[in-house]
Amino acid sequence: MRGILLSVALVACEGPAGPQGAPGSAGSGGGQDGGGSPGDAGSPLAPWLTQPGVAITVTGTAFASTGATISFTVSDGSGTGLDLSGRLTDGKVAASFVVAQLAVKPDGTPGQYTAYTTNQVTSNSGVTAIQPIAEASGALTVVDVIKGEYSYAVAAPLTGLDPTLTQTVGALAVRTVAGARAIARDTYSSRPDGGATIARQVVTDATCDGCHRALDAHGGRWTSPTQCVLCHQPQNSDPTSGNTLDFNVMVHKIHRGASLPSVIGGTPYQIIGFQQSVNDFSTVVFPQNIARCAACHAGAQGDRWKTAPSKVACTSCHDRSSFVQPVPAGMVLHGGGAQPDNAMCAVCHPATGGLAGIADKHLTGLLAPDARTVAVTIRSMTNSGPGQTPTMVFTVLVDGAPADLIGSPLTGVTATIAGPTTDYASEWQAKIQGAGAVGALSVVDATTGVYSYAFPAAAAIPTGATGSYSVSIEAYLQPTGGPRYAAVNPVLTFAVTDATPRPRRTIVSLANCNGCHDSLAAHGGARKNPEYCVFCHNTTAADTAGAPRFQGTTNVLADTIDFRHIIHKIHAGDQLSEPYVLGGFPLPTVANPGGTPNDFGAVRYPRELTDCEACHTSRNWVLPLTASPAYAPSTSALMSCGVAGGSDTIAFCAAPFWTVTQTTLIPPIASVCTSCHDGPAVAAHAETNTTAAGVEACTTCHGPGAIEDVGVLHGSP
Repeated sequence: MRGILLSVALVACEGPAGPQGAPGSAGSGGGQDGGGSPGDAGSPLAPWLTQPGVAITVTGTAFASTGATISFTVSDGSGTGLDLSGRLTDGKVAASFVVAQLAVKPDGTPGQYTAYTTNQVTSNSGVTAIQPIAEASGALTVVDVIKGEYSYAVAAPLTGLDPTLTQTVGALAVRTVAGARAIARDTYSSRPDGGATIARQVVTDATCDGCHRALDAHGGRWTSPTQCVLCHQPQNSDPTSGNTLDFNVMVHKIHRGASLPSVIGGTPYQIIGFQQSVNDFSTVVFPQNIARCAACHAGAQGDRWKTAPSKVACTSCHDRSSFVQPVPAGMVLHGGGAQPDNAMCAVCHPATGGLAGIADKHLTGLLAPDARTVAVTIRSMTNSGPGQTPTMVFTVLVDGAPADLIGSPLTGVTATIAGPTTDYASEWQAKIQGAGAVGALSVVDATTGVYSYAFPAAAAIPTGATGSYSVSIEAYLQPTGGPRYAAVNPVLTFAVTDATPRPRRTIVSLANCNGCHDSLAAHGGARKNPEYCVFCHNTTAADTAGAPRFQGTTNVLADTIDFRHIIHKIHAGDQLSEPYVLGGFPLPTVANPGGTPNDFGAVRYPRELTDCEACHTSRNWVLPLTASPAYAPSTSALMSCGVAGGSDTIAFCAAPFWTVTQTTLIPPIASVCTSCHDGPAVAAHAETNTTAAGVEACTTCHGPGAIEDVGVLHGSP
């Protein structure tokens, strides 16, 4: 399994640059300040401090050949005006402004912005570039300090002003009170000739926030793509790397990251930011199919990805394609040969059809409009008491119609049973259709696609089972050489000894997972539901099968693969302090004793790790844990080989010599908390505060109202 998440840190300039071309602060502090990383919305606050409030609203603009004036108000967010100087109200407020003109395409739709407020920056090597800024060096006039009303005369000349075009102001206010900082922003568009304005909207806040929750850049100053595009347009570039900072190009390249042809070819994708910080996006892996352009494109002009091809847009992802001859080293000539401009792009690349329709090339496989669908519903489990062999009744639809599993079997159908639902500790499977099928499948009602499956004796409920268990199904259709069309795994809870079925607790939801992943799929694509993932990734599961198996090795860690532990670690990725490697498929063999290690150290999460509600269905991550019976501990193991290395010509440690020599039970709170807070000192702290009987004292300091209350330090306010 690869790192599958994305972290975006937009680093292009928003304030005047220093001598090395790094963005600095504009005037009284409108630009990005030093020390904070992108996404840092301000100085960290102690829980007892109140975040200061601020709001900025542009109320009008006046444009003339001699300059522009912006009328605006600044308040505390509750309607009380603020004194920018901080004399009459708490804290100074730094206001700054971007002013840009929006071009119009020949078809009358919005083009790209060009900013008036710019600065020339120079790299260490002497290369210069233009970068838009949020300026604050113009004349500020107090209109009514009590009401927080002001006007600002833009310092930048309005070079190229066209009164028939939309003029947009991006206004920024940063208020600092007792070391705590609040940020507000606003956009306002007008036309000097009084005509109707137009708006550029290729992507939307909602599509960005689907992964990022609350998009922010430059220290939390800008939070919407409608603001980003004021500066991030063709005018803007990084003089050090030479990369354009045009949103159209930069965002595509950031999101494609590790799969960019240039990165695969050995050239990292980097942008040099504040104080010459190197922002390397070469490890970013988009959490869904990168060809699904609609993941981001959803605005009024959201279909431009398929209706407006251009060399700039296309080479932002296909960045080793050349449109000139001779072809530069490392590049590949465009299939249609050299092209001097964009005039012929749509001839070969219309939305659909043509020589290579854009949607036709992007929306293939599982994204294709004619992609097959498989849907499964489990109706019942009977004969499910201890020691009994159960029978399951289920329904299958293919492309919305009842499936004929007898006449046209699916490629693979597998049932999995796990239990008990208090905390899954064991699981087993039975193959219904496909190679190795067992048990008896029969038709209940062919007209509605209802079938009955009698499990084989080997899949009987254990004689010592108690409580409730759950059953799920993996079902998929896979044409030869084609994609795997898989059903979302249904989960049904059934009683073993309980009077009524008792479902397992719900911690995360598929809908939350798909906010980033669109269609969650693991282990070949047939495992698509987190409620099913926990069947196998349960409290007793350790990576014993995937750990490297070399002769002569001792104390090889088979880490827990309990879902609550691994899912936090995977998402924490590059923010972990210790390496996190799990063995995967193919498993170790004689030919490859090391197996397939999966290193999650490069995974980049697109939100704050403390945003627990991104995945959790409720505040079920706070202490104390209230489950009854209590959550079970996770299990890790140490593996050793009973054959000395070099004793034969085979390096692989085969059974029965490969054995578990020690198991460790990780208490449930520690299992979760040390998955993100993974340093040795934290593990020692957790162990020190756990009794020999496994009772954890975490709630004492991390419970409600405590000095380090998890409910305060994690999640949204």
